[in-house]
Amino acid sequence: MVLQVYRSLLRDTAERSTVRAALDILLPALSARLGRDELDTALKYSLKVMTEDAGSIQQMAHLWETVTTHSRLFARHKSEITPHLLPSLLLLGSHPHPPVQLTRLVVALAKLILDWAVAGQDKEASQPTTPRLGRDALDTVVNVLLRLAFANAAKRPNKSYSAAGGVGLEADQYAHFVGAEVYATASRSKHEYLQSIGIVNMSTSRDEAVLVKEMGQLLVAKDLM
Repeated sequence: MVLQVYRSLLRDTAERSTVRAALDILLPALSARLGRDELDTALKYSLKVMTEDAGSIQQMAHLWETVTTHSRLFARHKSEITPHLLPSLLLLGSHPHPPVQLTRLVVALAKLILDWAVAGQDKEASQPTTPRLGRDALDTVVNVLLRLAFANAAKRPNKSYSAAGGVGLEADQYAHFVGAEVYATASRSKHEYLQSIGIVNMSTSRDEAVLVKEMGQLLVAKDLM
């Protein structure tokens, strides 16, 4: 019965907010209500949906909201889920004018890709179960995030997008992962936090004149201009 309800909810995109609330209640209870074999059957059904409905943005958005919200539960099958992550990110991130909910989902999906990639590297020696993401795949992730940032910037051309914002933090994490040097903008109140995660080249995102001056000084000091 529980499996039937889960399958039905996973395919139902009509009343999205109601279905989302129902899944958020049901999924945490699956591991308690189902045996290991039944739980694996439920999670593998999600993989079936990923394969069968890979071209439907609406269905993919519904499915990946479920996975990203309950990533700890789905992590037991991440070796099987990982190959579907990048194509789905490209599909969902291709919207020319993404609504807020889709933007948040793309950022959450990018974060999941990076988190699982980092976890896979940390455990590679003892548990080589997660396919390692190559540099090209990670470049694709950051390109999708940058495209998303530009799409949002086009909607609000007078706003600065900070390294401490949602997309900015994902770009920071990617840059740290590949060993790149980051030059960031953020409000002064966020600088201490950014320093705590390893970013040292910063200026304000609130004052264009100060930004130009400070970034110019940083680039000259690094012999980059």
